[in-house]
Amino acid sequence: PSVASDIYNKARTVLDARVSYRILKGAELFGTMSNFTDAPLTFYQTRPDQIYSRQIYSYYANVGLSLSF
Repeated sequence: PSVASDIYNKARTVLDARVSYRILKGAELFGTMSNFTDAPLTFYQTRPDQIYSRQIYSYYANVGLSLSF
């Protein structure tokens, strides 16, 4: 294998969060959000200016109710 064919994963910062609020014993409202920074996943070949692949996942959010018995 040569150095010219090596693939590297570019550093990125991903910020995720989860908040919850207990409304009753055994019942909780929650919200989550992933990838606040909307950071792309980038791979490069040999040098950072030689992009091999760039994947953009955007951010993701959800809300819900959690019950435990």
